Amino acid sequence: MANDFNSPDRMSDFSLKVSYWYVVHKLLLKKLLISGLIVLNVGLFGYAGFRLGWMIFVDGPAYAAALNQLTTPLIDYSTLRANNHPADLELESFEALPMADDRYDFAVKLANPNDKHIAERVTVQLVSGGEVVAEKTTFVYPRMSTYVMFFNQTVPPNATELRIAAVNWQRFLGFAAFAEPRLRLKITDAEFIPAGSASVGSSFPSSILRFTIKNEGAYGYWQVGTHLVLLSGQGIGGINYLVVDQLRAGESRTVEMRWLQPLPTITDFEIVPEVDLMHTSSYLPVE
Repeated sequence: MANDFNSPDRMSDFSLKVSYWYVVHKLLLKKLLISGLIVLNVGLFGYAGFRLGWMIFVDGPAYAAALNQLTTPLIDYSTLRANNHPADLELESFEALPMADDRYDFAVKLANPNDKHIAERVTVQLVSGGEVVAEKTTFVYPRMSTYVMFFNQTVPPNATELRIAAVNWQRFLGFAAFAEPRLRLKITDAEFIPAGSASVGSSFPSSILRFTIKNEGAYGYWQVGTHLVLLSGQGIGGINYLVVDQLRAGESRTVEMRWLQPLPTITDFEIVPEVDLMHTSSYLPVE
């Protein structure tokens, strides 16, 4: 017969004490558990109420404001356009030069004050009596100026005005770096010879402007235009326009322009070359 005292099913003293303590304090433990659950629920519902109030009175207005901003442009496009719109071309001079038979040449000098915009197509009109009597197109590079010339016009200067009818702008960043290797057109050995020194026979007096143009860049051009402006004191004494055809890279060309009409005393001159760099049709093919 097995020893009941050593039976494995017999509870230890510690287990008996724990069981006795549990039986004695069972009601108290139940009350403590219920109280703890009540405190926990109160805490959870209190926190939920606090968060609900915070969302309604604090986060709510901020959220509504954020929703309103979604339909409001974050960028002031009107200001942005105004700040990035190119400034108008500047009219530096507009002069009329008398010719024979009550005719006139008109010289216009335009400047582009912008750094990042090319006036790639400028329509310039000579207007008299409300009617357009002559029209030319030109281009003006950033921070540069150019001439527009109207020759042999019959309209009187006091009844003539200049109109810039249209300007097509092209935004171009880094134009100076783009143009530097392409606009290496150097003018050398320029001299003006007045009619008294350059006449070929007494019946054909002519004044001569002679110069050498060299293309020091790596690009050749089908045509290089040159504005020739003779200065007389503070004004212009004569104008002309000469085209140098097929000026290749590294090539030099000596050219001259003659004025057959009488000129005032010429004190200086300007030779302003121009090439339309923005169109591939201006460039000679690479050999």
